[in-house]
Amino acid sequence: MDDMESVIRKTFLDEATQLLQEAEQSFLLLETAPHDIQNLDRIFRIAHNIKGSAKAVQLDELGAFVHELESILLKLKKGELAIDTRAVNLLLQCHDLLLAWIGALHKDDRSTVEFRPLLLEMQNFQSAAPTVPSLPPAASNGFHEFTDTPAAAAPAHKDVSLRVSLNRVDTLVNDVGELVILQTVLKQNKHQIPSVLLQKTIDQLAKITRGIQESSMSLRMVPLQPVFQKMQRVLRDTSKSLHKDVVLHTAGEDIEMDKTVVDNLGDPLVHLIRNAVDHGIESTEGRRQAGKPERSNVWLTAQHQGGRLVLEVRDDGDGLRAANIRKKAVERGLIAPDAVLPDAEIHHLIFAPGFSTKNQVTDVSGRGVGLDVVKTNINQLKGELQLESIEGQGTCFRIILPLSLAIIDGMIVRLNDSERYIVPTSQVHEIIELSASEFCAMGRNQEVISRRGETIPLFHLDKILGRTASRKKGSRGVAIISRFNQKEYGFLAESIVSQQQVVIKQLGRDLKKISSVSGSAILGDGKAALILDLEEIAKGRSA
Repeated sequence: MDDMESVIRKTFLDEATQLLQEAEQSFLLLETAPHDIQNLDRIFRIAHNIKGSAKAVQLDELGAFVHELESILLKLKKGELAIDTRAVNLLLQCHDLLLAWIGALHKDDRSTVEFRPLLLEMQNFQSAAPTVPSLPPAASNGFHEFTDTPAAAAPAHKDVSLRVSLNRVDTLVNDVGELVILQTVLKQNKHQIPSVLLQKTIDQLAKITRGIQESSMSLRMVPLQPVFQKMQRVLRDTSKSLHKDVVLHTAGEDIEMDKTVVDNLGDPLVHLIRNAVDHGIESTEGRRQAGKPERSNVWLTAQHQGGRLVLEVRDDGDGLRAANIRKKAVERGLIAPDAVLPDAEIHHLIFAPGFSTKNQVTDVSGRGVGLDVVKTNINQLKGELQLESIEGQGTCFRIILPLSLAIIDGMIVRLNDSERYIVPTSQVHEIIELSASEFCAMGRNQEVISRRGETIPLFHLDKILGRTASRKKGSRGVAIISRFNQKEYGFLAESIVSQQQVVIKQLGRDLKKISSVSGSAILGDGKAALILDLEEIAKGRSA
């Protein structure tokens, strides 16, 4: 294959992937709105487009398979075949196979998949399925035959899209990040310049640089909609396999996030949705006995909150049973039999690796890996995972994420006269000034402070990081209060220097092994500083 053919085929594969991702939601809509003519037309157009383009790039087997799919769609449109669960299941199988096929072609243009068993099933479906009455005349006016002739030109759109390599966007964002660093250095040192005109120019440059930064970052922003649509499919398949009547309600799917974050959200949300349907939602008989409607609900929502994204997966099921979790935790040696723990802490034991309340392993759950994967993935995204549950009423998993992994709001803290570090403001709940008399020892190596009747463990950042403190004995310090898993932790530093946006720089191979450090950045004076991960520090000291 020459270079031109390779480019054309890659373009087809990219477009086909996008079309299929859009089509999955349309297939699912067939179950609730089987006679939605516009939806049927949309599905048919997608299949027709893929079939024609596949043949144009010499993917004849793929084109022939889609042609058979197109035949089924045409009979569904004409009312010659019933649009029922069996039909939708078959269409979703075709969708999955096509996605796998195109994915394989992305890796190797000579790849194929085993499509003949499904092709035979499609042919049997057309010959064995009962004929159903055609749709009412008023509804069937939207039907029309498709031929291989080009469609009429579409009206001009207001917003025109341009396909650009992600590597180019990343290069641009990185260069803009360097520009932001240089601009920050200028801003912090502008008063050393005697010229008033140059000082004003630097201020104006700061505004323009901020605009360029926001524009370049927006190029990496993509909507959550494809991820939310995937969850519709996950819930449908899981609920049907478990014979439960569950409806998924979504909100906030038009919110945009950094592509890296969105790409890594899929696995955690899949586990949470499956967990809600399997563990959270009762059986039909169980809901009936509890006086609940037989149809249960799962909500998947997203919203902006304090400069971060908050995702919630909530159900109206039975909630977490602390007694059951405690029993399993004791059996696995996670807690002592006589341990006294509040329900909130017992609930969080479900995130332990290998933990499951299921006695038998099924296709859906029982191996104890799901929620452990969720916790790990969210931590990798520098996010926070919260859990709330009420017995008999339901459970809510809340994921709190930064909008971008490239630039963060940071608080510059000083540990001694010469060393500064950065703490993400997303990990700062409160800042308090302390004197030495305000914290006391608990045990040999642990100090605590008392706030509003609560005892909070206090960690000295200089000791943890192996640095020398310049603070004199008895002098005041600053405690950064963070909240993780509904518990508060204090981190003592000498002082807070300032707050600013910083561009995250990746660490070298040696520093990547340090769990307490998540990255580095260049400060306004041009010097480098490490970004601390307070949650990892708290986790390491509490273990």
